[in-house]
Amino acid sequence: MDLQKQYDLLSKAFKTKRNTRVYKYERYVSVVLHGTEIAICTEKSIRLNAGSFHTKTTKDRMNQILKILYYPAYLWQEKFVWYLAAGTDVTVLFANGIGLKR
Repeated sequence: MDLQKQYDLLSKAFKTKRNTRVYKYERYVSVVLHGTEIAICTEKSIRLNAGSFHTKTTKDRMNQILKILYYPAYLWQEKFVWYLAAGTDVTVLFANGIGLKR
């Protein structure tokens, strides 16, 4: 998906969220939550980062981003540990900087 379309979709989705900003740069789109860059989106991939804020809001925003950009993945949590489920049969431990390709 091209960068302008990603920017348009994400900007529209987070327009009313005062704590979430979307920025478009030459080679990527960035989503920032409370000053932490939680997603870097290129035409071919996405990289997620919670910083030190493993909160429900951070996880919810990341899941919204994945859904809006049509990535078949989602984050979930069990006993304070975050996981990333990709597709139907792959689940990995979430780590800052984890990436997904299209």
